[in-house]
Amino acid sequence: MLGKLAGKDTDLSGTLVITSVNTMSPLLMPIIALFQQQHPNIQVELAGDARIFKLEYGEAHVSIRPGAQPKDPDYVVQLLAEMDTSLYASQAYLDKHGPLKSLEDTKGHKFLSTISPLNNIASQRWMNENLDKSQIVFRGSDFNLLRDAVENGLGIAPLNYQIANRNSALLRLIPSPPQWDFKLWLVTHRDIHHSPKVQAFTQTLKQVVKNTWHRAV
Repeated sequence: MLGKLAGKDTDLSGTLVITSVNTMSPLLMPIIALFQQQHPNIQVELAGDARIFKLEYGEAHVSIRPGAQPKDPDYVVQLLAEMDTSLYASQAYLDKHGPLKSLEDTKGHKFLSTISPLNNIASQRWMNENLDKSQIVFRGSDFNLLRDAVENGLGIAPLNYQIANRNSALLRLIPSPPQWDFKLWLVTHRDIHHSPKVQAFTQTLKQVVKNTWHRAV
């Protein structure tokens, strides 16, 4: 299947398939909009899924993945960004429950978590290991739902800084713990890495990340 996919990538037209986790959509959508302004003959498909797509089977042209560095020898793997995470709440929540001043200051606070434990994510592992189950008042299937729940005053949740910082209704409670940092990887298959539309998208992506995805201070 990869051979067929690669054979269609000789010009700046057709379909470009990108995969990432759902959480990344607020950061990726402006980049996709810019890319389509630059290349109106390319149709973009964004597959948001926690599943790791198999690029060698032609499931996607470009993968943008958080977590551990992919090790497949046929993949071209580039560090796209280092990302920050912190605890967030809404002003309505803080008015009712008061501030949270540190990771040790959890008594009397309500928290929001994922349905799956996700112990591979440092912030989720902290919640699983340090909070009483009675403090978790809401669980969602992904971080987009947690972000919406925070905005509506349900409680406190760990959110990605680069995403949450774009929404003035989400208030960062503490400096981003360094142990919660994670890496974001840009992955392509070597057989189509140099194709025009893959190169066009990855260049736009890297330029926007460099110019606008700022680390937490």
